[in-house]
Amino acid sequence: MKKFILLRLFLFIMSAFLLTTCFNNTNNNISIATITLIDIQCENCYEEISSIIRGNRGIHDFEIFQSKDQSTILINIRYNYKNVDINTIKLSLANSGFVIDGTKQ
Repeated sequence: MKKFILLRLFLFIMSAFLLTTCFNNTNNNISIATITLIDIQCENCYEEISSIIRGNRGIHDFEIFQSKDQSTILINIRYNYKNVDINTIKLSLANSGFVIDGTKQ
């Protein structure tokens, strides 16, 4: 009887632990966005775009994809929306001469 009670107590504690660790989201402030740059005039703009994006606080990571004809670039960004918003990131790219979403900002 004592083993049965200890086993149930152990299973209860383990399930409570697993539930709190699996469903505890510590990245509540993370947002994901995609920015489209069009009319690209350079062949390899990765370094310039990377340095512009890294210049913003709150960027966790990003990926840059270029189309086959090299005229369009997609940027996937994970960022902390409490430190930076997507419009600030777009503005920093636009100030460097890139055309975003078909309109210059």
